[in-house]
Amino acid sequence: MSSKLILLNLLIVEGDQCRCLCCMNKPCQVKPLQNQFYVDKCWNKGEFECTNICLAQYPNECGLSSSILHKRRLEKKILTLTSDFESDSFVSEMSINGLNQEKNSVENIRRSLDIQGEKLNEITSNNRQLIHVESQLAGLRSELEKSEMLRQTLEYELTLLRTQRGKQNAFTNQLQNQFNQANEQMKQLQSELNTINHQKVNQLKEKDKKIKELENQAEIFHDRERRIEALNEQIQKMEKSESLSGQNLAQSILSKERETELKREHEVFRIKLEYSEQALEQERAISNEAKLNVQLLNNRLSDMEIKCEELKENNKNQERKIDELERQCTNEKILRTTLSKIQSELETNCAQTQKLTVDYEKQLKTIRDELSNYRRKFRNNEEKYNQIVNKIFEYLRLTKIIQETTNQSDMNLPTVKQLEELKIYIEHLKNSKLEQTNEILLNLIDFKLKNLIGKNSNNIENNLNELEKQCKNIHLKISLLEEKLIERDNGTLQLTQKLEGQVLNLKHDLDQRHQTFLTQKNQLLQTNLNQIQN
Repeated sequence: MSSKLILLNLLIVEGDQCRCLCCMNKPCQVKPLQNQFYVDKCWNKGEFECTNICLAQYPNECGLSSSILHKRRLEKKILTLTSDFESDSFVSEMSINGLNQEKNSVENIRRSLDIQGEKLNEITSNNRQLIHVESQLAGLRSELEKSEMLRQTLEYELTLLRTQRGKQNAFTNQLQNQFNQANEQMKQLQSELNTINHQKVNQLKEKDKKIKELENQAEIFHDRERRIEALNEQIQKMEKSESLSGQNLAQSILSKERETELKREHEVFRIKLEYSEQALEQERAISNEAKLNVQLLNNRLSDMEIKCEELKENNKNQERKIDELERQCTNEKILRTTLSKIQSELETNCAQTQKLTVDYEKQLKTIRDELSNYRRKFRNNEEKYNQIVNKIFEYLRLTKIIQETTNQSDMNLPTVKQLEELKIYIEHLKNSKLEQTNEILLNLIDFKLKNLIGKNSNNIENNLNELEKQCKNIHLKISLLEEKLIERDNGTLQLTQKLEGQVLNLKHDLDQRHQTFLTQKNQLLQTNLNQIQN
């Protein structure tokens, strides 16, 4: 190694010790640059990796502090001075002996004596300096012992503080774990409440859909009632048309009877004409009076023919009216079939309404069972909430934030007095020495307590109030549904009774009209037969 290079070790401070970063034991090669040392390269790796520089000049001095190095260097300087003095004395004695043997001159003796006197003076001065340095060394050693004692006491205090800090950290970790568990439990309860709320909302939506379906069915029933009223109006119109058709039938029967009488008269006139023609052939020589009678008869025949044509036209018109009446009869038959169909539909609707009432009763039973289940769940949630509150009070008592004399038998939440006591006790802790080390812990505890006691209690109370409101609304809806079902059942029963009465009345009227029509026909036929016989 060159004279310009100096051997140094790298420094890693661990308390008061140092060691090399690169080779961990061997010194590194450094260069002086602008009165500062920097690491050039390591002996082992040859890379620029060292960061700090040790103040030691030799490998054996690595690992000591700067004060101890300074003291050791002073001791080494004193030892070098004493060793130089001893070596010089030995050399001087050898030179004196040589001079005595070679020259034995007085001048050399005087010079040697002067040199010895100077050396003695130097020795005395060096001894004084040694005494002064030894006194300084004793003072420095006493100071070093004191500093070591202080260092040991400080290290002992540091170990005590570290142990206390470890205990406090363990205690804080326990508290944080407990608070995290409480928060997780509260989150689970909130998630359960949210799921219950979603289920209730879905059930309410399904019930609203069922109510809408029932309303649609009620509208359908109203439409059917309207149709039945329209059919009743049509039946009344048909009854009026039947009365008119009966009158037309009577007129047509009378016209037919007149036609038969006219035909008979026509036949009689023809017979008379034949007899008259025969009389004319036999009695051609009858007088002008017979011719005049014949002319009169011809005129009468022409008039009778005209009357016959008119009667034929009247008969055609009456036949048309009879066809119309037959069509009306067919329409009446169709109406009877429709009425029978309506009766069957009404019977089926009545059966369906009865089935619906049974289904609604079953649904009401299921809804009541669900309400009982929700009430049980609500009670379980209240019990869980009370357990969580009790655990929070236990944790607060463990941390000595709440006194052990607080009564929490009839309360689910902390009162205002307890919160004021908490605030006073926390301020008390802030003024004490323990609060200086546990300020962060207490702030976290305050924040978490506020969140736990405030937000969770408010959220749970709001959820409980919402559940009670929803239960009340469900009870009201159930009562309304029951009332609507009763009203609809009564309405359907009344409608069915009215329709049955109307149908029976229509049947009775139709039977009576049919019987009157048959009696009138029989009477007309009998009258016609009597006239023919006459």
